[in-house]
Amino acid sequence: MSHAERVEELEAPTTAAAFHAAYRVLTTLFLPPEEERLATAVTAVPELRSIMWPLSNLACGSLLDRLLTRLERFEDADVERLGADHVALFLSGSRDHAVQPYESWHVGVGGYEQPSVSAALGSLYREAGLAVGLPGELPDHVAVELEFCAYLCHEEGDAREEEARRRWQRERQVFLVEHPLRWLGAFEIALATAMADSLYVGFARTARAVVTDDRMLLDILLSDRAVDDR
Repeated sequence: MSHAERVEELEAPTTAAAFHAAYRVLTTLFLPPEEERLATAVTAVPELRSIMWPLSNLACGSLLDRLLTRLERFEDADVERLGADHVALFLSGSRDHAVQPYESWHVGVGGYEQPSVSAALGSLYREAGLAVGLPGELPDHVAVELEFCAYLCHEEGDAREEEARRRWQRERQVFLVEHPLRWLGAFEIALATAMADSLYVGFARTARAVVTDDRMLLDILLSDRAVDDR
């Protein structure tokens, strides 16, 4: 299948739903691991596969398939391991393992930009009509940013008018460039350096691939439509 044919296929209405599902499962995996939440994700794997099939021809498709395969094989020991890794990486403050799951930590200097980045993101979420957030977490937490991407996909999918769909696509395009794409690569590297065998490394790699492919597709779709409008 040629690149043009793949893009045409991905223009189907299911694309927004596919990215929405990908962002939602990644959001879940970056939240503090709770047995009930993870069990719900495991149960949803067959449905997630059926929704995300339009992404199979993109680079992120194989990573998402691998992630879902790993998720459906989750056992109690995996939940315990994920919990231990979450504490060691994100909460313990250990010099050897500490990795901050915040955009401002990876694009700022020692976290000094965090208040301004968090405030700007909080304002952006409110302007989009959504009170995105996690109890006790800042707006630039990786799970919060991925949740917002999911919201933008949902709004695109729900839009009935072409202009409304374009609006949500443009908002997501800008958000991806100005936020997740700025730092998820550095986040992945930091995780791999701190704890190379952690499941979180794979989660971050998949998230980076999803935002990269989402942005690539949006660039093509919006560019093509701009030409058509001339």
